[in-house]
Amino acid sequence: MESEKPNRLLHPKKEAAYLLGISVRALDYLIADKKLSTRRIGKRVLIPATELHRFIRSDHPENVREMPSHQTLANLESGAYSPGTGGTLNWPKK
Repeated sequence: MESEKPNRLLHPKKEAAYLLGISVRALDYLIADKKLSTRRIGKRVLIPATELHRFIRSDHPENVREMPSHQTLANLESGAYSPGTGGTLNWPKK
């Protein structure tokens, strides 16, 4: 049986890149662009777990609601959205 690792509060860059599904170089660009903040302990550059969660949620605000898939399909079939042509999806009004 594999022992479980405790949840880390700070992740090394290689691990943070793995968790985000990007390369370490892409992570370095995010850090340089100030899209991710880091902590230094000695020479080590660490990324707080909370920063990773914040970054992941940054383009998905909680107040955005999902459209049910049957409405998406209906919009696609009606021509309200044309993939690859710059069309837009008509979201239902509240």
